[in-house]
Amino acid sequence: MSQATFQQILRQAFQYLENFSSMVPNLNTAVTLAKLLVVLAERSDAELEQYTEKIACLTQDFLKRTWLGPDGERAKGAKHNETLQVLINMYLCHCEDMLAAIEHITTTGIPELLGGDKNSYSNTYPTLTRNSFGVFYKVILSQLIGTVKTLSPGKQSDAFRVKLDKLIRWNLAVRTFHILVNLVKAFDGRSNLGASLKYGRQFLEIFLRLGMPLLDQLFRHQKEDVQSLLKNLQLSTRALHHMCGHSKIVKDVSLTNQVPLLKKCLEAFVYRVKAMLTVNKCLEAFWLGNLKNRDLQGEEILSQASTCTTEAGDGDDTDNDADSLPDDEDSEVELEESEGSNETTDGQGAPAENEQSYSESY
Repeated sequence: MSQATFQQILRQAFQYLENFSSMVPNLNTAVTLAKLLVVLAERSDAELEQYTEKIACLTQDFLKRTWLGPDGERAKGAKHNETLQVLINMYLCHCEDMLAAIEHITTTGIPELLGGDKNSYSNTYPTLTRNSFGVFYKVILSQLIGTVKTLSPGKQSDAFRVKLDKLIRWNLAVRTFHILVNLVKAFDGRSNLGASLKYGRQFLEIFLRLGMPLLDQLFRHQKEDVQSLLKNLQLSTRALHHMCGHSKIVKDVSLTNQVPLLKKCLEAFVYRVKAMLTVNKCLEAFWLGNLKNRDLQGEEILSQASTCTTEAGDGDDTDNDADSLPDDEDSEVELEESEGSNETTDGQGAPAENEQSYSESY
């Protein structure tokens, strides 16, 4: 058999099997069909893009179907979720723009679950239910990390348009990350918390390595855009800090084990941004202060409040130390906006003791 004949058979087989997509009876069969089409596409000498687009459309269609079990009810359970995880990964990996696909699920599909009961589901992606949310959440976070790893900072000699396009991509990634991190307030299951802590740290590490060098290059020319991106990311780091406090409250070892590395990463982010602002002579607009430990809903953790009260009575002014890390391992630091803020501050720019919420960052 000649190579040309073999390739023709591959194309015909792909088209033939693709026609069965509308007749698959269950999710497991659908995933098996998709896997088979992927294998055929990988063996083909033709442009892989044409097969990739078809597989992306096919797997997205499967995600948008309602799959019923033998009892006529929506399919669920560990086996179903395992199969669904494979399908979500296949869809995202074959999308032309994975970041845009992640953003669409995050901003369109997931919000349709908010406010619903335990049987609620997304109208856009019926496979996304309250029961399967954790599967979508982990896969989306994991693939988001894989995507931002490809956003290289570029070179100083790169054209301005190239740098701007990368900034736009980082903006989309940070905005999506912010939404995902804050979803833990509504879906506060242990596995979701663990995924957010794990992938949140990885996202920040990649941003420090690949994103900050790009911001260094663009700060002078795109100051407002850079500050807007940092503000969104700062809101995400604050939510991650709340998760650290919550993890210590629930005393779950699998969660608390991730806290030390994450808090170091959060501190590295703050000081890295401070360094950039210093180089660009913008540091006077910000000050460095300690965050209070709060739970997922933003309520101050009482144990720390008692400690702060005692320290205040002793005359210690630890919240005003802008040059060193806090001694209390349960506290955190962040950059705060010191001009144009409506928050009451003391004489050295730190929030007053009766502050009820954080001032706006960046």
